[in-house]
Amino acid sequence: DEAFFSQASYFAELAVRNGNFEMASKFVLILDPGSVKKSRALLTLARARAGSNERKAAVTLVEEALAQTSGFDETEKNEVTGITVEAAHILAAAGELDGAKNLAAIANAALLSQTKPDSEAQTAVASLFGALGNLSQAVGMVNSLDADRKMSALATLSISCTDREMSRVLLEKSRELILAIKRDFYLQSMKLGDLVSAYLKAGRTDEAFELLPKIKDPYYLHISAIAVANALRKSGLIDEAEAALDIATKVAQDIVSEKSEDIPVYASFSRARSKSQILSTLVENYIL
Repeated sequence: DEAFFSQASYFAELAVRNGNFEMASKFVLILDPGSVKKSRALLTLARARAGSNERKAAVTLVEEALAQTSGFDETEKNEVTGITVEAAHILAAAGELDGAKNLAAIANAALLSQTKPDSEAQTAVASLFGALGNLSQAVGMVNSLDADRKMSALATLSISCTDREMSRVLLEKSRELILAIKRDFYLQSMKLGDLVSAYLKAGRTDEAFELLPKIKDPYYLHISAIAVANALRKSGLIDEAEAALDIATKVAQDIVSEKSEDIPVYASFSRARSKSQILSTLVENYIL
């Protein structure tokens, strides 16, 4: 029925997760041709095939996914660059580096043709160039962004960068820009949280830990502290993991609850409620 067909992409993804590629293919066939849903479902299946060392099948699926973009309507055109970038990553994973580089060039040309290219798309293409070893192109694209977007883009690029030393340099530059933010501690905390994630993905847990005391917002701090604690715990560093949680717990305990009459009617959370939820989550992670 109609409800079943509308969920075909979900069922296709579920089949892929269960390793049932044949069933996933049947669900993909149901999807409307020339649609974003079909294109992305094909890429999901292609990524799984590449991960299973089925290179030829993966390449065929990528080609099918890209072919769908010619049928995108006007509201879907902005998805083309993201799909092209994802397709290139899959080809690279399948060992088809020439094809991946060709798609990277196509994605970049599409950006250059735009008057105001989307910063997220620029970051995605830059990360693709970084993953393919073209660091000069990647860094040049990131440096063209304004300071606000550059600080996050540098961290994102560091994750895909295959050169460990360059990854360190990118992370340090991002850190420098974020710590230079004045007055807006909420924005700085959000950006530092993203940077902590980047350090963890780069395997730089010690440096991620060192950033925790610099995160002033209790919410972003407790999210980052838990991520760092989990990474430390996996390395058998139990005391260090608890120390990471201690940093967030101390800040959360210092939250001063406002009087009930001072809480705006439009507020979805009071400081008292936020404090309670953050501390409860931290306690659960101490127990793990």
